[in-house]
Amino acid sequence: MHKRSCFKTADLTETDSRLCNPNRGFYQMFSMCMGEAVDYTIFEQCLVKEESLVLLMVELSHYREQPIEDAALAKLGETIAFFASHGKHLIVRAAYDTKGQANCVEPEDFDLVKTHLKQIFSVLADYEQYIFVYQGLLVGNWGEMHGTKHLTRHHLAELAQIADEYLPEKVYLAVRKPAQYRTLRTHFSEQAIAGECRIGLFDDAILASRTDLGTYGDGEATRYDCAWSREKELAFIQKLCVNVPLGGETVLGDNYVKSMQPQAIIDCLAMMHVTYLNRLYDTQMLDYFKSLPMKKGVFKNKKLYDYIEAHLGYRYLVKNAGLVKKGETKAESMKLKIEIANVGFACAYNEIEVFLAACFQSEKKMIRLGNLQEIGSGESKCYHVTPGDFDMDCSGQKIKLFVCAKDCSGGEIFFANEMTKDGVFLGTLSNY
Repeated sequence: MHKRSCFKTADLTETDSRLCNPNRGFYQMFSMCMGEAVDYTIFEQCLVKEESLVLLMVELSHYREQPIEDAALAKLGETIAFFASHGKHLIVRAAYDTKGQANCVEPEDFDLVKTHLKQIFSVLADYEQYIFVYQGLLVGNWGEMHGTKHLTRHHLAELAQIADEYLPEKVYLAVRKPAQYRTLRTHFSEQAIAGECRIGLFDDAILASRTDLGTYGDGEATRYDCAWSREKELAFIQKLCVNVPLGGETVLGDNYVKSMQPQAIIDCLAMMHVTYLNRLYDTQMLDYFKSLPMKKGVFKNKKLYDYIEAHLGYRYLVKNAGLVKKGETKAESMKLKIEIANVGFACAYNEIEVFLAACFQSEKKMIRLGNLQEIGSGESKCYHVTPGDFDMDCSGQKIKLFVCAKDCSGGEIFFANEMTKDGVFLGTLSNY
């Protein structure tokens, strides 16, 4: 008598591991000044192996009256290549000011600002595969798009048009406030083809106050180019950042965050779909997160900081696997069902291919399941595979099954399950 195939599912419990996956997580900032030497020895000493992202702050204070020389542009490319050689992806922000005095160091001639932005983007184009986000549009205190004379709607539109034409296609642009995003996407769409830019947000004052230090409004404004109330802006961000990344810095500020329970803080970061955060600024805020215990779930007995670190961006979990009946014919009668969830704050903003690996002795068969980028935060997706698709001559022996994933550059993606060298062990298929 023919024995029916059976599948013994492995332990798929979620771990509390920190996952070093691309384009998400905590980062630290490295600074270079265009026209000056770069000390890569110091940079190398400060790199953190477990972090996939760095922010490169590029200061342009020497170029208030002239375009950037070719040698300085080459040095920028060399610096990006240095981080790429150490397995890092970059958030890049270029700015004239790093001391909160933008009007003292920015060019008077706005055309020169536009020239500089084109020059920076021309370098980024050569390193597109290593750059995740470009923050800001050069102007403002610390490049944060405030405290500058070059921030009228007309200025924004012209700079956004340059981004549309020169920023590499796979790099996201991020602006400082939702109101700035709305200005570029609506009122000035006839002057700047900004609707084609992939524009996200960077918030360098997350939870610093009820308005995130002026990121949101404190009234009932409804015009698209004004800052709305916190509740309205968070609802706007929740929809926007399903498709584009948001990151930045958390700041203790006026102690607003201390009025919130840990779960409310988690809910806020999840609602914003926060993908990346500065690990070194503000340490008072981060120490506060480290003081708050988690009291339930996988992260019980850990701190809020640990939970946030693990859930920035995407975090994939294989929830279940087993044989299910599908279809009416004998050939279609049984399929392997694999459920994968994204328990992180955000989705992946670049393609991640996921595979089923069937292993028998020294033979391995890989079957592409799909693109994990399609699984949004808090969502799950089921994949179905017919055992016959393995196409392996196993003579009824046991086959070990694994799930593995790779990003668009071929790098391994880690799951929140226990990992092996072949990926997440799903279980064993018998009588195949």
